[in-house]
Amino acid sequence: MSDFSSLTKICPRQSPFLHTLQNLVLKSTNISGIPRYIFSCVPNLQILILEDNNLTSILSFCNIFHKNRTAQNDLITLGLGNTSLSGNISTNVFRCFPKLTSLKLDRNGLTDIPNFCNTKYNVRVPRIKQLNLQLTSISDIWKHSLKCLTSLVDLDLSNNILRDPPSFCSQNYASYTLKLSKLFLRNTSIITLRRHKFRCLLNLKALDLSSNYFKDIPSFCNESNASTNPSLEKLDLSNNKIQTIFTGSFRCLTSLKTLYLSHTVSKNLKKYIQSTYFTYSVENCKF
Repeated sequence: MSDFSSLTKICPRQSPFLHTLQNLVLKSTNISGIPRYIFSCVPNLQILILEDNNLTSILSFCNIFHKNRTAQNDLITLGLGNTSLSGNISTNVFRCFPKLTSLKLDRNGLTDIPNFCNTKYNVRVPRIKQLNLQLTSISDIWKHSLKCLTSLVDLDLSNNILRDPPSFCSQNYASYTLKLSKLFLRNTSIITLRRHKFRCLLNLKALDLSSNYFKDIPSFCNESNASTNPSLEKLDLSNNKIQTIFTGSFRCLTSLKTLYLSHTVSKNLKKYIQSTYFTYSVENCKF
């Protein structure tokens, strides 16, 4: 088996064409960035995983690529987890990947969600469906951070110390991310969902709020007692300090099928679940 841990360069300018290559995984090497000639070298590349590398020059790739472009690209997945990215990065970094649908930026020192809008609030990366931002340094989320993620389906912000949940709604409660169906906010220090941060996520089906500081079941009803999330089927509230569940705690979750309440301390949970009809997981609960 070859050891590529000392690899420093891929696709030099005079390298042969690899027309059939679609997936390239280069974890834990000495590569410092994406070579500007990569799409001439591998013109059909769709998946590029560069996790666990020190990518010091990744931020300038698209600028260089546009100036010296010799080939279009069909990249749909870009894995940049644990690659020494830090601070607030511009989405100019990703503007040369027009077909990108999956972007993984987890385990980096990012302090903000990248702004996926240009200066005129037009979408820079229009096809992103999956965005992984877990275990970063993000704490404050700008209220319009998600405005240009109109195709987003799956968002993971787990393991960040968030001062407040992100806002998915405009002032008139129109959704920035109407297609969002999976939202992971595990271990984010969230205390409450008051002010209905998720009220415009009408297609949300799975919500992970485990390992936070909820003492009560969050309300999923609006001011008119209608459901804020009528499509929600799976809810994880495990590892919270929920003390009491009332008869109407889930009355606005009309599509709920699976509920996780492991490691909670609810006083009347056993009585409540006997009157429900959805699937539940209540291991290690204290009654």
